[in-house]
Amino acid sequence: FSFWLGNNDVLGYATNGGVNDNPGGTTQLTPVNTFRGVYTQFINQLTAQGQKGVVATIPDVTSIPFFTTVTRQAILDAASALAGTTISNVVIATKAGPRAATDNDMFILPFSGLAPSLLGQPNAAGAPYGFDPRNPIEDKYVLDAQEAASIKTHIVELNKVIKEVANQKNLAVADANSFLTRLKTGILYNGIGVSSAFITGNAFSLDGVHLTPMGNAIMANLAIDAINAKYGTKLEKVD
Repeated sequence: FSFWLGNNDVLGYATNGGVNDNPGGTTQLTPVNTFRGVYTQFINQLTAQGQKGVVATIPDVTSIPFFTTVTRQAILDAASALAGTTISNVVIATKAGPRAATDNDMFILPFSGLAPSLLGQPNAAGAPYGFDPRNPIEDKYVLDAQEAASIKTHIVELNKVIKEVANQKNLAVADANSFLTRLKTGILYNGIGVSSAFITGNAFSLDGVHLTPMGNAIMANLAIDAINAKYGTKLEKVD
């Protein structure tokens, strides 16, 4: 069997800008102990008759194009174009209060389509959206540096669980986290450049989250490599 559970235990929270507006639903980080219990239960059932398989780790979701494409500078350039003058700061809402955005804050991909109609629009107090602490860019559109750090820490903890359970059952582990992190700087795969860059990177589809057919083929090969290394098999990889 192949088993890759856990991505959505962080993805919904992350893509919602680190805002949990649906307690108990998909916009929260699954508690580590809850994850451990459910994950262990699944693997126990899958291996009940001594079956072997491969499990995969959870990638760092903050490295996918959904978070890395719309940069602070891109927002500033768009804002300056709309205002007809140079804008040097945009203001974001954080859990600690509004502040000027930095290059360590990540705007979600859909904000690129919303920005032209939102930026600069005054609220009831006359404060322009995104340019005034009284009307900051909403938290749900920005994964700020502190939120991103907490997500990274959570992924590390969940991956510890995955590896521990896999080791207890002597299963193969495909380290998707390590591999997809490498795509941030790009690799050459079968003579083709692959990276996590939006559109041009070949690995991620247009939603900036899900893999392309090529990306899925590469992930399949990662699983095949793990299976062959663990069990001494000779499964052929996808071209």
